[in-house]
Amino acid sequence: MTEPSPELTAVHDRAVAARAAVARYDREVRRLAGAHQDLSSTLELHRLRAARYFGDEDRRLAELHAPAARALQTVPIDLAAVRRTVGRYVDEVNRRIEEG
Repeated sequence: MTEPSPELTAVHDRAVAARAAVARYDREVRRLAGAHQDLSSTLELHRLRAARYFGDEDRRLAELHAPAARALQTVPIDLAAVRRTVGRYVDEVNRRIEEG
């Protein structure tokens, strides 16, 4: 039995490593896209809640919603910053509903 050539072994090893890197990248992109979708859904859900309780014209909530919506759409998207801005909006909606 003949041993595979060192060149073919090296190509094979690099191909296996490249496929693993692509799989890791794909998982990370899917995770980031999922996080973005979750934040978008959370913001929309709380916007609807706020509109039901306070109407569409609530200035304070609009001032918190606008930067959160903008952060979800402005490239590059910083998910940590989006989490903070969405969190501030959600917290204010919840606080106001609980007070009401």
